[in-house]
Amino acid sequence: MAECPTCKGDGTVFCKSIDYTKNPPTKTGFDLTCHTCDGKCEITEDALKAKEAMDAMMCSCDDPIFGSYPQDGECGCGMHKHHVHCGNCGKISQIG
Repeated sequence: MAECPTCKGDGTVFCKSIDYTKNPPTKTGFDLTCHTCDGKCEITEDALKAKEAMDAMMCSCDDPIFGSYPQDGECGCGMHKHHVHCGNCGKISQIG
């Protein structure tokens, strides 16, 4: 087992929310049970490898810009669910 890299052993994560319907957009957030380890603070080595692969595909920009929005099965990036690519880095910024 390895320490969960998402919550770093805390069992919770902070979920950032940006409301773009407001002018200027408002940023809020709240704590959630860690989605990687289900609050257990540890994950298996296989789960760690899968998380690292997913993280390599995901945007980490502070303020992602809306880019492309391919529908289910239409994107060559490997993600089959509809999703949004960041206009800054080109990585996935939202799934579903």
